[in-house]
Amino acid sequence: MRVYMKKNITAYSGKDIDAGVVYSSHNNGHVCFAKNYSKPRQTDQHVLFTQYMKAIREIWNAAKDGFKADMKTYAYLVKVNLPDKLKATSYALFVKLAYAIIKEYNYAPNNVDVSMFIDEGCTNVLEAINSGFLWQVPGSEELTSDIS
Repeated sequence: MRVYMKKNITAYSGKDIDAGVVYSSHNNGHVCFAKNYSKPRQTDQHVLFTQYMKAIREIWNAAKDGFKADMKTYAYLVKVNLPDKLKATSYALFVKLAYAIIKEYNYAPNNVDVSMFIDEGCTNVLEAINSGFLWQVPGSEELTSDIS
């Protein structure tokens, strides 16, 4: 069945809240699927993920500017020196670091705070690299600004 969109749009991605429909385009815009939007049910995994991410965001917001600058420099060094790795922002790499520590030492969401980094010896980017939580890259020896 051929469907013609409003305003002569050939392909569209997004959702129409009024109609309750989600659109997605495929095959370089030649095919457009439409389906009813249904909100996913909330599971225990969603709740746990939300708790961890809120705690990690609070740590990031409380971190010193020097540490954030070092994470930004580290993200640039990863982009330049490790072309096979995913190009990530400083915050994304910080989340990677936090989840690596959480997984290694089995932290519960209510125990995730700045002291987690201090207790596990990852107060700066260089220590996190030496602990094996972040990739080793040339030029990372100077990334020594503490998180708190």
